[in-house]
Amino acid sequence: MALDLTKMTAEDREVLQEGARSILAQYKSGQSVEPKVPEDVQKWLDEQGITLEAKKPTQLAAADPQQSVPNPDDLKLDGVGPQAKPKAPEIIHEGTKREMKDFKIAHAIGILTLGADYPHLADAGLEIEVLRSQKARSREPQNEEMKGLLAQRQAQLKDLNLGSEVAGGFFIPHEVHAEMIEKLRGQEIFMRMGVDYLPNSPKTQEWPKEGASPTVYWPGDTPPSDLTTSDMDYGDVTLTLHEMACVVPVRLNLIKHAVGNVENRVRNTIVKEMALEQTKVGLRGTGSKQPLGLFNAPTMSSYTTASVGVPTFDDLLDAMNQIRRRDGVVDPSQSAWVMHVDYLNIFQKAKTGTAEYSYITDLTDMPPDRVLGLPVYTSSKIRTDLGAGSDESRMMLVGNVKSIMLADGGETEITILKELYRLQFKIGVLAGKEIDFGIQREEELQFLTGLTTS
Repeated sequence: MALDLTKMTAEDREVLQEGARSILAQYKSGQSVEPKVPEDVQKWLDEQGITLEAKKPTQLAAADPQQSVPNPDDLKLDGVGPQAKPKAPEIIHEGTKREMKDFKIAHAIGILTLGADYPHLADAGLEIEVLRSQKARSREPQNEEMKGLLAQRQAQLKDLNLGSEVAGGFFIPHEVHAEMIEKLRGQEIFMRMGVDYLPNSPKTQEWPKEGASPTVYWPGDTPPSDLTTSDMDYGDVTLTLHEMACVVPVRLNLIKHAVGNVENRVRNTIVKEMALEQTKVGLRGTGSKQPLGLFNAPTMSSYTTASVGVPTFDDLLDAMNQIRRRDGVVDPSQSAWVMHVDYLNIFQKAKTGTAEYSYITDLTDMPPDRVLGLPVYTSSKIRTDLGAGSDESRMMLVGNVKSIMLADGGETEITILKELYRLQFKIGVLAGKEIDFGIQREEELQFLTGLTTS
C-alpha cells in the first residue's frame, strides 16, 4: 500500500527515509545477500505495520511494429463523443503486404471490367478484399444523380438490344479519398481560400446564423419600465447535400497493361473535373438538383453593388469600405477577391493618365495574384456573358472566408460503365459525391455586378 509522506511527521519521515537509504546502499555495494533494514528502523516499521522492500526497475524492450497487435479493447470509443464510432484497424493484405492507403482504383476497375481475365489479379489482392467487403455494392449506384444518368443509358441500351450498362461499383476507401481531397483542395477555389469546410457531413444539417446585432441601452440607476428586449435575430443555415457526377473514359488496353499510368490519370481527372464543377456550382449553382450558388443567393441582394461597368480600383475600395461600414474586417489573413481572370488582367494592366502602371511599378516584380493587398482567386466558371454588354459578369469580395460553408458528404462513389464507350474500346468510370454550400454571415461579403471588359 502506498504511503502519503506529506501526512507523516518529520521524525517518522526521517526514520522511513533512513531505512530506504540503507537498502539502496546495500544494493549499490553489490552484496549477494538480501539487504537488511537497521534494527531501530525495522522496529518502527513493525509498529506501524509497514513493509519496506526494493524492486528492480522494469526493463523496456523494443517492440516490433510488424508483430504488434493492438488490444481490441483499446480501439473501443463507446460513449466518447456524441457520434463516436470504434476506429477499425487498417486492412492489410497478407499476400502483398499492402495497406488500405495502397488501394488502386485502376485495379478495382480492372477486376470489375475484366473479371478473371484481368492480367494483374496476382497484384490486386487488396482490391479484391475491399470489393468483397463492400459486397460489390450490388450492381446499382447509391448516388441519385448517377441513378438518373444510368436509367437513361439503360433505356438506350435496351433499344439497341445490348446488355446491362453497369459492370459494378465501389466506394473509394477513406485513406485514398483523403489524398484525393488534398489534391482537390489545391485546385478548387473555395477550399484554396480556406472556407469553413465540413467533411463527412450528414444529408441535412442546420447551423446557427447570426442576424441583426443586439440593441445596447443606457438605463441609468433606475431602469425604465419600457426597456425592450434585444433580439439577436438568429436564424439557421440549412445545408442539404446534392449529388454531382462525372464520367472519365479509360482505354481498355491501358487497364490491361499500364496500371500505374491509369491510376494517376483516373485520380487526377476525377479531381480536376470535380474541382471545376464544385467551383462552378459554388458560385452560380441554380439550387435545382444542385447547390444554390453564392451569386444566386437571394439574401445577398442587400450586399450588392450593381451596374459597375468596367471595374476600377475605386470600385474595389468602395467594396472594402462597404464591409467595414458593417463593422466587418478586411484583412489579408482572412479576406479575398473572387473574379474572372479577365478582370484580374484589367487591374494588372491599369495605367495612370501618364501611361504609368497604377497597379505595379515594375513588371518584373508583379505581386502574385494580389489586388490592394488581398489574394485573388480566379475561375473560368464565372460567366462573362450574362447580358448584352451591360451585365456580363460579377465578382465578389469575401471579408471573412469562414462566413462561407462547404459541406462534403465524405465518400466518392465509383461505378463502371461498360457500354458507353464500347465502340471506342473504352470503359466509363462514373464518379459521384455529395456537397452543398451556404452563407453564415452575408454582411461579410460584397458583390459587384454588371461588370464589363470595355
